[in-house]
Amino acid sequence: MLPQKKMLIALMIFLSLAGCKKEGSDGWIQSIEDGKYFVMGNTLGLYYIDENNNGIIDPDNIATLPYTYPNGILPSEIKVPTDFDKTKVWLYNGNFNGITYESAEKRMIYGSTGMQGDQSRHDYTFYISCNGVLDKFDAKWSYKPGAAIGGNNVATRLDELKINGTVVANQSNLNSRKVFIKRVNGKTVSISVKE
Repeated sequence: MLPQKKMLIALMIFLSLAGCKKEGSDGWIQSIEDGKYFVMGNTLGLYYIDENNNGIIDPDNIATLPYTYPNGILPSEIKVPTDFDKTKVWLYNGNFNGITYESAEKRMIYGSTGMQGDQSRHDYTFYISCNGVLDKFDAKWSYKPGAAIGGNNVATRLDELKINGTVVANQSNLNSRKVFIKRVNGKTVSISVKE
């Protein structure tokens, strides 16, 4: 075989391997070269509580409502929802956030949000404020091309979620978790999880 052909074959093999993104034996990968920003629903309840474990979300005071900032950008200022109407379904921020009344947790109201990511990245950070305090959410995602219907035909899996550095969920325990975010004197002081 000619030396040029050998070099061409070696180059083609190298390029095909270089395009692969850490694929596991189950076909999940950590990023997609032409991946897109996305938002995925979830079943995590975010319970914002005070030092006495009382809920601080109050539908009569929009400044206490959780607010998710889109596209992973660190906000320069704390925002409050402008589209909340407590006489209707409790969705707001363009249906990005919602609050729900739950009698099982001492009649507390909890917040929910769409989990954000970008298929071109494994790690993705986004922010949520509540009652004037900002919390950092770090998500780790995996993707499986050809395994979803609709969109860009890519299945998406949340592998881990941290809030302010504390792991609150991982691949084995994502469903119906209650995350309690304790605030004291305008600061998040602890984060705990309950099944």
